Amino acid sequence: MMNLQLKRKLFLLVFGLAVVTLTTSLIFVKQKASSNATSSDTFLPVANGQTVTTLDYSDLNIKSVSDIYQTATQTKT
Repeated sequence: MMNLQLKRKLFLLVFGLAVVTLTTSLIFVKQKASSNATSSDTFLPVANGQTVTTLDYSDLNIKSVSDIYQTATQTKT
């Protein structure tokens, strides 16, 4: 028969492996979910009663950072 101390060590080993496996699985699932998120899935909380204004600059045809600093672009914004 196994003595009590050996049984305890085996129990702790199995329990520890189970905890590590579950933790790793949860981390993997969370990382996979966050990598599948798109910008439309990400939002900031808004206090009740506030209105969110979305600015659309797609008509400005900004292709590079330097386009932002053009006088015509700045006038339009």
